[in-house]
Amino acid sequence: MQNFPKAAQFFGTKIAERGLVYFQQGKVRQLENHKEKRWYAEIIGTYPYYASLTLSKNFGIASYECNCPYGGRCKHLAALYFAALQALNYQVEPSYPLEIKESEDERLLSELRDHFNRYGKGCDYWQVKEAYETFSGFLGDEPMCDSEEMEFKLLHTFYTRMNTLILKSDDDGLLSELMDECVIKQGELYQQTQNLSLKTKIEKAWFKILNDEKHWIALDVTTMPKLWLAAMCNSGRAKTALTWVLEHLEKEDEYGKSAWLIRQYEVLCYIDEQQAVKFLLKNTHIDQLRQFAVERYFQAGQDKLAEKLLLDGVKNASSDTQRLVWIAQLLTLSEKREDQQKIAEYAKELALFSGYSHIQSDYFKLWQKQFSTEQWQNEIKYALKQDVLIQNETKQAHFLALTQQLDLLENLLLQSQDNKLQMGFIHYLSAEKQRQVAKSTLLILENKIAKLTARKYYAYWVKEVNNLLKKFPDLMCEVTLMTDRVREKYKTRPALIEEMQALLV
Repeated sequence: MQNFPKAAQFFGTKIAERGLVYFQQGKVRQLENHKEKRWYAEIIGTYPYYASLTLSKNFGIASYECNCPYGGRCKHLAALYFAALQALNYQVEPSYPLEIKESEDERLLSELRDHFNRYGKGCDYWQVKEAYETFSGFLGDEPMCDSEEMEFKLLHTFYTRMNTLILKSDDDGLLSELMDECVIKQGELYQQTQNLSLKTKIEKAWFKILNDEKHWIALDVTTMPKLWLAAMCNSGRAKTALTWVLEHLEKEDEYGKSAWLIRQYEVLCYIDEQQAVKFLLKNTHIDQLRQFAVERYFQAGQDKLAEKLLLDGVKNASSDTQRLVWIAQLLTLSEKREDQQKIAEYAKELALFSGYSHIQSDYFKLWQKQFSTEQWQNEIKYALKQDVLIQNETKQAHFLALTQQLDLLENLLLQSQDNKLQMGFIHYLSAEKQRQVAKSTLLILENKIAKLTARKYYAYWVKEVNNLLKKFPDLMCEVTLMTDRVREKYKTRPALIEEMQALLV
């Protein structure tokens, strides 16, 4: 076909080839035309897109439009072009001079640079979306270039120029997504290529990025450096990857070392499992490393090794939060094994966890579920003797409410000097018992005023009295007598007397 070179020159060979494949796969639907010049169609790509183009006298393309995100001469328009040619009775098959194909990679790279030059001063908030649509067209599912060397050159140019562009732009995360995608594609190319010289080039590029603070994408060791090291290890370059890690460990401060130690363990797992285990045991004081190893063992189906690390971690965790995470993982493992005794043990610990002010209801229900009714009553009695409840009135009240120990709850509330605790759990009691606790709350509020010294605290006290009265309007007489006593006793506090004008009595 004489017009394929024309398509290749207009779209670029790679895009023209993709458009031809789309056309041959029947992805051009609802083809229409106006006087055999203006052509319209729906193109079934990742999503349905709508494209139109105008043909010139010599079957060139005079104008074009497509609503896809690639913002230019895309494969959807190329597919429409070939569909239009077929409708005009031209045979559609590729036949073009080799030199066009050979120069296409350079043309694509030149086009990419032109786009970056266009945004050389950076993008404001409104230009970012436009730039995203422009540049996303260079990161298709398939390689853009025919040559692996040129593919890397394009990806590396994309990365370095995009890094500079983001630093100059008001990016809301869109352009950063393209950076991530570009680096992932570099990793895929690295693992796929058999060209050792190219692998070395890619490694040098990554190493340079890691050593340059301007390249913000490499600062989070859990993302891109992790991906790069994994790509190297999967390609038989684990020892080189280990050298990288050790060099960076020498430069890092204590804050940054933990993440790199995890990477060191990960690389050692590729080199020698025994070395990795020895390294892990030496560094289990690093919670993140222990957690990483636990997840690795679980993924490998090595539950016993994971459990051993978790049990030791629970004893030696550096924080309550991390300890909680590991107990939760032990609970999950116990549920998997259907071990009722362990489920009850871990669910109880999570339900009553000292770091929480209240009982964790989901874990409480799971804990209770492991016992018969009679066994559960004994479990309640034992739990009430534990410090975690004795030393925390709020948690104790919540536990008594959940276990329906309402007489004990009433006694706890009546003995408490915390009016907020009383009002928080009073609704669990019967109406008569609620009234008794409410009277106790009124007495606490009367005594509380002696310790208050500022207007904002007086205002809050008034609010508490009003809230009590709203819940128990039948206490109007008692509240009135109490507030009269307060006015008389503290008549030398004008700020208090003024705030008390807002009382509902």
